[in-house]
Amino acid sequence: MFLRDARSRCPWVAMVLSACLAWSTGWSGHAGIAAATDQVWLRPASSGTSASGASGTRRQGEVLEYTGERLRLRLPDGRVEEIAGSRVVRVVPALSDLHQSADRLRVQGRLADALTTYRQARQQEPRDWVRRLIMAHETDCYAALGQVRYAGETFLALIRSDPATPHLDVIPLAWVTSRADLELEQAASGWLVQADLPASRLLGASWLISSPQRQAAIDALRQLAADRDARIAFLAEAQLWRTEFATRSLEEVRGWERRIRQMPVSLRYGPYYVLGRGLAHHQQPEDAALALLRLPLQYAERSELAAQALWDAAGQLEKAGQVSESAELYRELATRFVASQLAGPAQQRAQELSTPERNSAK
Repeated sequence: MFLRDARSRCPWVAMVLSACLAWSTGWSGHAGIAAATDQVWLRPASSGTSASGASGTRRQGEVLEYTGERLRLRLPDGRVEEIAGSRVVRVVPALSDLHQSADRLRVQGRLADALTTYRQARQQEPRDWVRRLIMAHETDCYAALGQVRYAGETFLALIRSDPATPHLDVIPLAWVTSRADLELEQAASGWLVQADLPASRLLGASWLISSPQRQAAIDALRQLAADRDARIAFLAEAQLWRTEFATRSLEEVRGWERRIRQMPVSLRYGPYYVLGRGLAHHQQPEDAALALLRLPLQYAERSELAAQALWDAAGQLEKAGQVSESAELYRELATRFVASQLAGPAQQRAQELSTPERNSAK
């Protein structure tokens, strides 16, 4: 497929591939992995909380608890090691059969079936920290199905259980500007006023930017951009960028990329999407496509936003006159994101761009 062999065919995509493949997304394990013991990847103690995600050492044992603040691990010799949450890069837990089945269903795109199976797995799971992991997966499934209200409520239940959650990357924020329906707008209004839970205010403000409560949402985001949790502050700042395309210069928009590089890698997918749209607004189609392609390359598990980014990137390349590359991106979307509402239109557009009449007109 286009994105697999893009290095040899499109040098500017190769740059993205090199950057993206240097880091493996996600910390929580992959479908089909069943470990006899829990496995934990750690940063070296001296590395602090670098955004790079680079791992140092691996531990094996039984994870007794894992929150954003700490991880407690029983080692094979019986000793219990307590590790700061900031050092944890990735955890691969020993999974139940139900959990593995749900993971497989999610990878296959059978999201409704995955949700049902995740709920069953969560009910039978005795470990609090793994139940929170399952809730993160459920949040992702609801969001991919377009059921944002349920995604939001599931995420907020998760974060109430662990306010410093390592799963903040699944927060179902709005990155594509569109008006929320009445039910979601009412839910977002409730989320916005939960003053004791910054993630809830962030979530509510995100979905109210395109509503009659726009100013209240912007005011909340400005406050949250100074939140003591740097992750919340980063995301609030990036949400504000959605409102600033017309008021920021091209140089200022380009500066957003430097800011994104300071963010934890797992949180960069939405900000990169906004960066791409900002560059598109300033008539920089190739640079916009470069930013947008980071999502399907590095964050394909965010399936709906990754599909949207691939659609937008194809449109930017088409605008730049790179018609054959654009057509291949549309085909990539139709092939890789078959459950997306954009899959059908993408296939149709690829066919239109590939017609002899179109090619002879180039």
